Amino acid sequence: MLWEVLSRSDEHKPSVSLEEVSGFVASGLLFGIGMIFHWRALQWPLIVPTIAATAATGVLATRARRRLRSREADLRRVWLG
Repeated sequence: MLWEVLSRSDEHKPSVSLEEVSGFVASGLLFGIGMIFHWRALQWPLIVPTIAATAATGVLATRARRRLRSREADLRRVWLG
């Protein structure tokens, strides 16, 4: 996914924010822990990073969604006058 963003020409490059990258990293960590440890991820030694990754994914996804909605609203205002 990163290669596709970096290989585009300058006029077609979307902006990639630190929040979006952090969200992908947090959700990847959560996915990896879940795939490797399954239900054992909910036992004590792994519950701290599991909960932290879940919280980070939720917070960062919410912030990214708000930013996307505000960008869409700005584009609508520009297009509709």
